[in-house]
This record gives sequence, structure tokens and C-alpha cells, in this order.
Amino acid sequence: QIFASDPGKRMGYVDLKTAESLVAGYLAGDTDYIEAHKGDVHTRMTRLLWPEELPWTGDDKKDKVLAKNHCPEWDNVDGHDYRFQAKRIVHGSTYGQSPFGIARLMHIPQRVASAAQNAFFSAYPRLREWQKYIYARVVEGLPIVTPFGREVTLLGRPWDDHTYKQGLALTPQSTVGDILNTALFRVWHRHDPALI
Repeated sequence: QIFASDPGKRMGYVDLKTAESLVAGYLAGDTDYIEAHKGDVHTRMTRLLWPEELPWTGDDKKDKVLAKNHCPEWDNVDGHDYRFQAKRIVHGSTYGQSPFGIARLMHIPQRVASAAQNAFFSAYPRLREWQKYIYARVVEGLPIVTPFGREVTLLGRPWDDHTYKQGLALTPQSTVGDILNTALFRVWHRHDPALI
């Protein structure tokens, strides 16, 4: 399908592919993780998780092609290339999945998930500290406050892993939504003929 804007209007596309992980980096105060987002973060994570698996060049563009054209021997399904695997492992790790959980969801060996997650948190330890902070808030029934000032107290069972994972997802997802909504509101407020 093709979408065309109304006469005199323009359509835009906002790429939010790494927004949540970048917000998590800022929430954790992990400057190295924030810095990784200044390039192709998914390719950089692939190099981090499997430094010896492919002949990396250090150039994000070249290494992206390399990572997307090679599948690991432990999951050689078409489309399950190294970069694809890194994205899933990093997002799963950020949002509280254990190596067992990642292995089960991705249908990969647990040893692979465990080694990759260890490499990730070794490189970005402040993300783990942020997770501990969120865990403590959830267990104590305290509200989680987003950068936009939203206060949310999760009403699930505080001892339930599911509630903890909701807490981890809440702030990055809510913050990205608020940033996008604020930007769209400003565009509308500036360009709506009824307001000019």
C-alpha cells in the first residue's frame, strides 16, 4: 500500500529502532553504552558478543554486512544471522531475561545465551545496577518515576518475575512514547492552520 499526504501536507517517518536501548543507557548512566549508540549499535553489540567468530574490520558498515551474511552454527536458520541474534540477546538481557529464558525463547543453546549475556553485562555493568534499582522498587512496592515525571506503581505480585520485567520495560518504553508524542504535538501546534 502507498500512503500519500494531503495537499500541502508532508508525511514523515521516525526511526525508533534503538531508542529504547539508548534510554536504558541513559537511565543506567552507562556512558560506554550511550557511546555505542553513536554508531550502528547492533553491529557493535555483535562484535562485542562474538569477537572471535568473524573477521571483524572495526568499520560498522562493513561489519554489518559481514554479520548479516553469516549465521552461527548453533542456529543456521535463514535470517538468524549474527546481528539478528545479537539484537535479540541484548534486548532480552536489558529487559530481564535470564540466559535460560533467552535460550528457550530463541531456541539456541543456553551456553551461548549465557556467554553472550555475560559479555554484554561485563562491558556495560551499570545496566545491571539499573536493573537492581528497578528490582528493589518493585519488591518494595515503590513507584517507578520516568524522566517525564510519570509515577507508576506496579500492582502485580512484587515477588513475581513478570512484575519485575514490567518495571524494566516501563521507563524506556514510556519515555520513548512521551518523546514521540511531545514531538508530534509540537509539529501539530506549529503547523495546524487553525492555530496559526
